[in-house]
Amino acid sequence: RMRLIALLLVALLPHAAAFMAPMSANPCPTLSRSATAAMMADVTVKFPGGKSATVPDGSPLSLAAYQAGVQVTYQCKAGTCASCEVKMGMQAVRVCQTKVKKPMFGGSVTVSSKPGSATRL
Repeated sequence: RMRLIALLLVALLPHAAAFMAPMSANPCPTLSRSATAAMMADVTVKFPGGKSATVPDGSPLSLAAYQAGVQVTYQCKAGTCASCEVKMGMQAVRVCQTKVKKPMFGGSVTVSSKPGSATRL
């Protein structure tokens, strides 16, 4: 019985070391470091008038507007009044509630005024 346990330990020891090794700095070892960095890259948000800001993926659109020096009209800051509504790409969004997401192709998104909105960019 002891011999069987010893054989199992010898056979499994190299595999156990792989599980006990500290995790590398790369959170996804199947991807290269550059591919992982690209997935977590910053997004450039382009506003009218040549203004732009670069923010981390998942940041509030309001942060990008602030960093670019763009004035946004806010009333409720809860997303109910739509005074801050703009167009991001082809979609109408509310600046106070929207998070910037990295697009599938390219690293930038374009924001423009939405007709009928209180916000003029």
